Amino acid sequence: MALLRLTSQHIRFTARRFAGTVAQVSREGDPNYVYNDRLDYPAPKVKYVKDIDLSSEMKALKEKETGDWKNLTAEEKIQLYRLSFNKTYAEMRAPTGETKYVIGGILIGLAVSALVFAFQKKIYCTRAT
Repeated sequence: MALLRLTSQHIRFTARRFAGTVAQVSREGDPNYVYNDRLDYPAPKVKYVKDIDLSSEMKALKEKETGDWKNLTAEEKIQLYRLSFNKTYAEMRAPTGETKYVIGGILIGLAVSALVFAFQKKIYCTRAT
């Protein structure tokens, strides 16, 4: 019974925490709300292009967005997507080439440590004999 009660409390706590995160409202003037592309949080409340930064052409497209979406062309739909999001899922999952730098750094570290080891072995082994 205590195990069941603990589980139901945990579920209730998790549900409250989830509801608290879903109900967040974006405040565009607040510097804590910054747009960021993340796979674990794919749809942030903050838009990529803020309403203040919109050009007159973009504002006209936003007005057209409120109407029927059948009247929008594919290019206009892509532009509307890019106003809200910087990258698509495919672009976020694409390799960045960072692995090369990490492996290169590891190999440089191993090379330096091997040189230090060889230097110390030469210095200390000659003194001992």
